[in-house]
Amino acid sequence: MERMLKKIDPETLALLLSLSQDIATIRNKKDLLQVIHSKLKTVLPFNDAVINVIHDDRKTQSPYLLDVDTNRLTHPDYEDASTRRYPFPDGVFEKVLHSDDPVVFDVKTQLRKKAAPYYINFIDQTGVKELIGMRLTDNGVAFGVFYLQLEQKDVFVERHHHILRVVASQLQAAIANLLSYQRIEEREKENAILLSISNAINSSKTKEDLLRIIKKDLQQMFMFQEIVIALLNPDRVTHSAVIYSTLDKTQAQPDYQRTVQGKYPVDDGIYDECLLNNQTLVLDMDDLIKRDNAPGYVKFFYTAQTREMIVLPLTVADQKIGCLYLLLERKGSLTPTQLKLVESITSYLSVGVANILAQERVEQQLIEINSYRQQLESENNYLQEEIGAGIYSSDIIGNSEPIAKIHQLIDRVASTDSTVLILGETGTGKELVARAIHNQSSRKDKLLVKVNCAALPANLIESELFGHEKGSFTGAVERRLGKFELANHGTLFLDEIGEMPLDLQVKLLRALQEKEIERIGGKSVIKVDVRIISATNRNLEREVHAGKFRSDLYYRLNVFPLTIPPLRERTDDIPALASHFTARFARREGKNITNISHSALQSLISYSWPGNVRELEHIIERSVLLNTGRVLKDITLPVPVKERKHGNEFIVKTWMEFEKEYLLAMLKYTNGKVSGPGGAAELLGLRSTTLSSRMKKLGISRQFS
Repeated sequence: MERMLKKIDPETLALLLSLSQDIATIRNKKDLLQVIHSKLKTVLPFNDAVINVIHDDRKTQSPYLLDVDTNRLTHPDYEDASTRRYPFPDGVFEKVLHSDDPVVFDVKTQLRKKAAPYYINFIDQTGVKELIGMRLTDNGVAFGVFYLQLEQKDVFVERHHHILRVVASQLQAAIANLLSYQRIEEREKENAILLSISNAINSSKTKEDLLRIIKKDLQQMFMFQEIVIALLNPDRVTHSAVIYSTLDKTQAQPDYQRTVQGKYPVDDGIYDECLLNNQTLVLDMDDLIKRDNAPGYVKFFYTAQTREMIVLPLTVADQKIGCLYLLLERKGSLTPTQLKLVESITSYLSVGVANILAQERVEQQLIEINSYRQQLESENNYLQEEIGAGIYSSDIIGNSEPIAKIHQLIDRVASTDSTVLILGETGTGKELVARAIHNQSSRKDKLLVKVNCAALPANLIESELFGHEKGSFTGAVERRLGKFELANHGTLFLDEIGEMPLDLQVKLLRALQEKEIERIGGKSVIKVDVRIISATNRNLEREVHAGKFRSDLYYRLNVFPLTIPPLRERTDDIPALASHFTARFARREGKNITNISHSALQSLISYSWPGNVRELEHIIERSVLLNTGRVLKDITLPVPVKERKHGNEFIVKTWMEFEKEYLLAMLKYTNGKVSGPGGAAELLGLRSTTLSSRMKKLGISRQFS
């Protein structure tokens, strides 16, 4: 140093002393830049000063401080040239590192060399003719180069070389201190970042929460464009994206949904290398896209202008759960320091993702438990309703030839899962046939659920069939399972199917074809396994031609049609049916009726039965109520009451109308007295409670007069 100072004139020495004092007070890069710009140019001829430092990997270097002229600052490639990470050796940087003296480079000469560094091309374009470099060291270890850029050649003489050595020896101590301060600040910042992100991730309850953290914190710290977290699927041989933050232009691509929602094999040359070897991969997309077996997601993101992919393993307690993908539009955007920080963050991300997935599993289990509870409650309520409605599962009564054929058809179809369409007049026993099919099927241990399509308002049938979510419409105060879910693995009996509105027929057809439903207000489909039996008293073919019933639904339902004969075509069964109903109602009313008189049976057989078996059941019920002996003798059948109306038409009073008239006459006779001695119940041989029940059913009040 003393020898160098002796070769410098006193005036310059004075300037160097002042420069040294200024350098000693430097505390930040701004002060250092000011000293170089205002003081150094008084002792050395140059246009620009640039300090490049070596990164921790000892393989790359990049500009640390720049004091350059306007023509370079305004050049369109300035930002790229000044922020790049340059590899070395590159023919320039490492040559300075191996020299104790300043090294002078002719820019044009360097440019003519093979594979000249990018920054040589840049400074040549901006008018730099000569580049002079001086090594910077700290405790004998080189950490960077101090460059002077000159727009004129041969102005840097021997005296300037001595001055540069002195200045470099002073600068390197200040720069080494600044780098140390910077590393300390970076570590403190990294620790603060890690703590902040750790707290944020730990507080995340959903994937959406985690995605917000990624967008808010990670994407601001690291210059990546897109991020994907892809986890191993339960099969352990495929992986799928579970969290992804992508650009609008990526989402606009036609294959976006298919790509991000697809399943990919673990053994794809990327995922397995990262996960199995538990190492971070920094991949050049230009190289990846050339692979013959490049995964589909590589091609997709390459089309979206991704040029570098960084893949990091995600592990929890030594268990590999997946990988984190960072997608960058520019290569080398992340510094080694940033990459190490990302590696640290992945440990928190791994735990956060694992916790969220565990929470989702718990929530799903709770949903399933609640759904199962609702199913049990719905099944119980349904069964209670059936019991209260007096629904019985007795065998079909009768031995006539038409009924024998029905039994044969039931035996053939019951063991299958074929859809059955039961046709027949009102009151023929279509529901009883549906129950017989169900009870002989493999689904007999599950529910047979009935929906009467004619008994519900049109706006409620959809909710009845498919269910609804809480708040999906006014009055939906809680979630409700529909009859499809209630009948899952069982049988759904759609009675009076011909009454179903056309708009709902479309949804029913979809449920039958896809074997899935969606609750009103629901966001996901529900798979169902339901056998369908439908019934109608309408001529559906005629309804199809009239445009009142969908032809595609008709063909879907009419797989196995089964027509129930009317009672007038099976009169041989009337005695057995009458005996069956008599025994049931006598037992219910506590009466000892053991037989039906021959005349009563003959009157039953002779009647035309427009109301079929249901009408017979009601007439026997009324007759049992009114009967006073052990033999059922008096059976009052409806008779035509002719009333001239537009010609020869007449109306027929029903048995309920006759019963009402009879009871009113009896009550008038007893002056309205129902129970007690001389009351209507005593005269009719009925319990007072039974008579009161019949009066209520027929709409008779005690103040009947």
